[in-house]
Amino acid sequence: LISEIKINLADLDTKLKLNAGCIEFHNKAIDLKYQKSVQEVKDVLNDGLEYVFGKRYMIDLVMSDKRGKSLSLEIYEYNNRERVSSLDRGMSMAVCCLISAVLQIYYCHAKGCNFIGLDEQWHNVCIEYISEFYDFISKLCKNLGITLVLISHDARIEPFVDKRFRVDLGECSVV
Repeated sequence: LISEIKINLADLDTKLKLNAGCIEFHNKAIDLKYQKSVQEVKDVLNDGLEYVFGKRYMIDLVMSDKRGKSLSLEIYEYNNRERVSSLDRGMSMAVCCLISAVLQIYYCHAKGCNFIGLDEQWHNVCIEYISEFYDFISKLCKNLGITLVLISHDARIEPFVDKRFRVDLGECSVV
């Protein structure tokens, strides 16, 4: 009986070690997946900053807790890797809008959505950056196979849309 218990305990110990090894492997795989996803978003954000603003900035995303998904963000000037202390108001709002747009688009893409509807988004992008901003967002959505529908009263976006619709008293029509 004691020898059977010892054999069962040894077998159980082997299974526990195997299970712990599987859990550790699973956690490392999740960490790698998050690192790859964060790097992809960083690359797109950095490309977007250069495309929209015509200046090389670099966004650094640091994931401090992969399971809690805690993410911090810092913006650096690309050449000297010094942290940007401040941006002019028009540019800072546009940078926030660009970051918001990319994160929303990637979040929806990661969830398997191919359609995003946003109400009065990105109206804080100043006129100086609006053309490049919407061009970049449009290309990103097309690249990911996402249809973007913006609900807006901002006439500045009209040159950047494929179709316009009017909704009046529950009736929808193409404009």
